Amino acid sequence: MDARGIVASLALGASAVQLGTAFLGCPEASVSSVWSDALQAAEAETTTVTEALSGKPARAIRNRYIDELEAIDEPLLPYPAQYAVSREFRKEAVSRGDPSFVAMWAGQGVALIKGQPAADLVRHLVADSRDLIDRLSDT
Repeated sequence: MDARGIVASLALGASAVQLGTAFLGCPEASVSSVWSDALQAAEAETTTVTEALSGKPARAIRNRYIDELEAIDEPLLPYPAQYAVSREFRKEAVSRGDPSFVAMWAGQGVALIKGQPAADLVRHLVADSRDLIDRLSDT
């Protein structure tokens, strides 16, 4: 989500990092307004890893749909069928502005979303990471 996370990951031996959630706040991201609003209000604790949405483990903002599917004592459909069966009511929920039944993917760093254009985000991430590495190298 930010330079500190990037540099920490590299220091721990990662050869790359993935920043999907950081880009969800960019104006170029094709997220619905209901999802965007939920992202802006979310904290790490409001996300959960679940198979309920798609049939594969993924982190999303917890909502009624996740709660109700996880409460059912029946096996889920395999990926991608689990996600496909909810297509129409997710679409309807978005049209009504109801986040209760929308799949809203988000990582734990969701509260760090900056809401800037993607090019600016990348530029800042690279510059801030280089600055932090340089500062750490001097110590």
